Amino acid sequence: MTTLLWHGVRPSDSDEIVLMTSNQAEGWANLPLYLDEVNYAAEFNWGYGGAGSEQLAYSILRSFYEICQGLPTRIAAIYAEKHHYSFMIEIVAEWHDTWGLTSQQVSEWVLSKNLAEMYQDHIVTSGCPVSKN
Repeated sequence: MTTLLWHGVRPSDSDEIVLMTSNQAEGWANLPLYLDEVNYAAEFNWGYGGAGSEQLAYSILRSFYEICQGLPTRIAAIYAEKHHYSFMIEIVAEWHDTWGLTSQQVSEWVLSKNLAEMYQDHIVTSGCPVSKN
């Protein structure tokens, strides 16, 4: 089972840094912006409801749906686009300078919104299960 972790930090002397790792990886990597899919902003941000926060919300959900839920790339992009705004308002806009997020927390958010039923037919593998059990 794949578990994802995301971590963001806003150093005082440089741009925001957002990293992602999994229990299958040997280290941390930069979270992709997915600018070829959506382009709200050319960089991530958080702690407010703007374009950088919107890009971050999309990228987190996009990686979650594809890596954890096993959705095909195109379907993961569609669902990330569909749900990112609520995720930004409810989660990303509330963060402070340093934050961390687990795929379990994203699963709980998806479940709380009854979104899992919407894409159950598209799940290929069950990496980070979203279940009511």
